[in-house]
Amino acid sequence: MSNYVYMEDGVMKEYHDILPKSWRNISGLNLINDEDYLNDLGWYKVVKVQIEYDPDIQYVDGQIYEFKNGDVYQTPIIKSKPPVENPTMVPEQISAMQIRLWLIKNNINLTQVQGAIDSIEDVLLRDELSVKWEYAPYFERSNPFIDQVGSILGLNSEQIDQAFIEASEYT
Repeated sequence: MSNYVYMEDGVMKEYHDILPKSWRNISGLNLINDEDYLNDLGWYKVVKVQIEYDPDIQYVDGQIYEFKNGDVYQTPIIKSKPPVENPTMVPEQISAMQIRLWLIKNNINLTQVQGAIDSIEDVLLRDELSVKWEYAPYFERSNPFIDQVGSILGLNSEQIDQAFIEASEYT
């Protein structure tokens, strides 16, 4: 099936999947097979330009119509999709059981955590963190205790976020 455009002075005025029905009543236009005669009336077949693109990372955002050398070329406008942000949210808190299971499954021995806490020189801070580790029913991601102990264990903030995401799946 051919697509047609109506051009005036090199500017596209109308676009149709087929010649419009209103033209079929004018002196046998629907019987015209001569492209030159259609062109004389301002109607041109559309030449569709195919552009390869990756639909996973790009999309078609409209069309450009260009009148060149007596032909109308329809070229898709290809744009890059915006990067998809990680839809997984870091939980605000996880249970003490969940964090301990995550540590075990990631080859971090629970005595390493206590050892990290015991290595803190500030006695008050060390005792406070030791009580939190031993007795807290859950851990909040925003609590500075998490980053302090995590850094002693060699985990950066992104790794701790990922640990909270993964640990939240344990039941």
